[in-house]
Amino acid sequence: MSGLDLFAWIVLLILLAVIVLVFWLMGSLPGHVARRRGRPWPEAVTVAGWVTLIFGFALWPVALIWAYVDVPARTAKALPAGATGPRSSPITSRSATSSAACCCARRQS
Repeated sequence: MSGLDLFAWIVLLILLAVIVLVFWLMGSLPGHVARRRGRPWPEAVTVAGWVTLIFGFALWPVALIWAYVDVPARTAKALPAGATGPRSSPITSRSATSSAACCCARRQS
């Protein structure tokens, strides 16, 4: 084996190592960004990054965008009188019965 063959093998091994490293970095990048930015579901972003990279690169940017997108903050909404929270039945709330009565009154006239 000549010196040129040895040099070719070294270059080939370095090239393969760089390809594996770049593939690993691209797969873990969306999850790393999501964890660093404190997103609600960093595990889902990590899985999406790996799955889209392995099964088709076309959707990998979507996982990366998902890692960067801010989730809007939820604001506390005022509940109608008598409502106990999000599990209260809309049939028993005052707004539902008054709107139903209003609708029925319009039909009868």
